[in-house]
Amino acid sequence: MNEMDDLKRAELIAQARDRETGASRIHMQELLWQRQQEFESLAEHLPDIVVRFDRDVRHVYVNAAVERLTGLPREAFIGKTHFEIPLPREKAELFDRCMREVFETGRPNTIEFSFDTPAGERFFEAQHIPEFGSNGEVVTALCVGHDITERKRAQDALRDSEERFRQLAENIDQVFWVNTLAIDNNMYVSPAYEKIWGKTRESLRRDPNNWAESIHPDDLPRVRDAAKGIARGFQLDIEYRIVRPDGTLRWIRDRSYPMKSGDGTPLACGIAEDITDSKIAEQERLTHAMDQRDALVREVHHRIKNSLQGVAGLLRQKIRKYPAIAPGIEEAIAQLQSVALVYGLQETRPDGLITLAEIIDEVCASAEGLTGGRVERTLQRKTTRPACVAGSEAVSVAVALNELVFNALKHQSGAAKKRARVTLLESKGVAEIRIVNRGHLPKGFDYAEGRAVGHGLGLVRTLLAAPGGSVAFNGGRNEVEVVLKLHLPLLAGRQNATAGEGRHGGE
Repeated sequence: MNEMDDLKRAELIAQARDRETGASRIHMQELLWQRQQEFESLAEHLPDIVVRFDRDVRHVYVNAAVERLTGLPREAFIGKTHFEIPLPREKAELFDRCMREVFETGRPNTIEFSFDTPAGERFFEAQHIPEFGSNGEVVTALCVGHDITERKRAQDALRDSEERFRQLAENIDQVFWVNTLAIDNNMYVSPAYEKIWGKTRESLRRDPNNWAESIHPDDLPRVRDAAKGIARGFQLDIEYRIVRPDGTLRWIRDRSYPMKSGDGTPLACGIAEDITDSKIAEQERLTHAMDQRDALVREVHHRIKNSLQGVAGLLRQKIRKYPAIAPGIEEAIAQLQSVALVYGLQETRPDGLITLAEIIDEVCASAEGLTGGRVERTLQRKTTRPACVAGSEAVSVAVALNELVFNALKHQSGAAKKRARVTLLESKGVAEIRIVNRGHLPKGFDYAEGRAVGHGLGLVRTLLAAPGGSVAFNGGRNEVEVVLKLHLPLLAGRQNATAGEGRHGGE
């Protein structure tokens, strides 16, 4: 009896346990179904493609994005491998291999691939993700693919742009460079640097300032000042000289512009080009033009000099006969005499150099003789040697000075005695001549613009148009001051200590 009771009791317990297990199983199935519904609900609304595979790498789920991408219904995928759906062979092999790797290793992997869709070729980044069972084995795996077509095209466009830039930068004759301002580092320097500077780009990587060591010492301070402007974000355009390792000198034009990198880092980029040939050609053109001018001036005035005495005598006869034209004749005689004095002085100099003081003395004496006026001359010298006029420029300077001094005496209407003061101030490399007389400037006078200057001052503007000279007029109430400044190349590059110093007083 007891044994029967025990058996019955055990049977009842077993039945209870079976009912409990069945209920638990049903509950678990309900939870799994619920989770599956949640997964599919989420996956169906994602723009990314989502596919689930079983261990035989068969499709067990595809979301709506797959249908939109391929134009095929999901039934065309379910239960099939990659080789059983319309895919190119190489794509099927790639997808199958990557998915089997997930099942074998239990680790995710990522690939990029292109896919021909009804709308055209698209690019995707696909992540293959393992899904583990209760025993720790991979039971299913997901493929989540994100459309990266726009990003890929942007990357390709950037890469193409960078390649075009590289081809351009590495094949132009100019040096293209990019610097980071904060740490003074050369981000990029094109290969032309090695040709122009005669140094390797590796030397710049070792020392970003190595390029500046080649700059001519006379130009280096100016370039350093310009570099400070680059650091403050200014656009610059500067010319300077460099000395290459082989000792040759080259002229450089360097233009720079501020810019910023993608992350906002301040940068400077620029183009440095070798302009030596154009500099040489420019100098040759200038020299040729000056030679032509000098040849013309010398030839014309040489002929004038040979007949000056006769012409002057005839002109003076005309003055006595026709007093009304005396001012014009006197001006012409003064110009002729200024030319003659230059040639007369140069003939006594082995090097052809004439001191500025000598020219002023002769010009003033000539003007006094023609006008009957008086010119007070003063010399103030701050150098040990007198300023000399460059041999090729002596005629131009003498004629210009003659016009200025002659005008200072001539244009003093109503003055009982025509007087003027000429002061010569000499300092290193510069000579300043101040000519002062009573009178006033004509109405509308503008020397710089050439308005109301007359023939004489028009000649002065022409003669002193070359570099090395400047003229300014200052008009007071009853006084006019002319300031003539001379420097290289109108003044000689060296000074002759033995040349005559003229009859100036008040040194």
